[in-house]
Amino acid sequence: GWEQYVQTDQRDPIVRERVYASQWHPCTRKMVYDMTESASLPPFDADSLARMQRGRNRERDILIDLQRVGRLVEPQFDVIGGQERFELKNRKGITVISGKVDARIRFTKDRRSKGHPLEIKSWNPNIIAGVTSFDDLLQGRWTRAGAHQLLGYLLGMEEEIGILLLDRPGIPLPLEVELSRYFDRAEHFQSQAEEATAYVRKERGAKMPDFIDDAIECKKCDFFGAVCNPPITHNADMKIITDD
Repeated sequence: GWEQYVQTDQRDPIVRERVYASQWHPCTRKMVYDMTESASLPPFDADSLARMQRGRNRERDILIDLQRVGRLVEPQFDVIGGQERFELKNRKGITVISGKVDARIRFTKDRRSKGHPLEIKSWNPNIIAGVTSFDDLLQGRWTRAGAHQLLGYLLGMEEEIGILLLDRPGIPLPLEVELSRYFDRAEHFQSQAEEATAYVRKERGAKMPDFIDDAIECKKCDFFGAVCNPPITHNADMKIITDD
């Protein structure tokens, strides 16, 4: 019965022409497959769906607690908005990245401000063990996409300051993010999305992005060996050792 309950969260994959902000990858080709080939992947099992549901519930509870926390500090702040629609467009006005911002934090003294974009992440505690800064998230294989997600929001909303609130055992860790420090990364994300979406929309002259030159990254890709078969067998860094 519980399996049937969580299975209601299963969503049928769709072909789309924009990159979800949460699906940044170092491989631009994979960003194309996320838009066009998701149906080739096996559906999430019940345990995976339950973990995702638990994460969403935890993020909702954190927002409730955060609203109470805002009344106890000086200066006070409010948690406003919720699942605010976000779109980052190219020079032609075509949306290349989209997503939803969890909420905004607006300090009481800045009533005229729209508030700072807030993204909450509730990852496995083992993944974030030892994380103390935003730079740490950019280095982690399982956390770097979430870090780029917030950078995409800041770039698209033309906001300088954002906050990533990291759930963890004990008190959640707020990480302030200044777009100017990571502007190159945010712009690179945008250029990747423009390249990927141009190919999906079949724009004139658009080509399928090249394979990434990283055998380790390829072998951990969900699409590897299915719809994507990169020529990694000749990678100079690979060695085969026979050890009886």
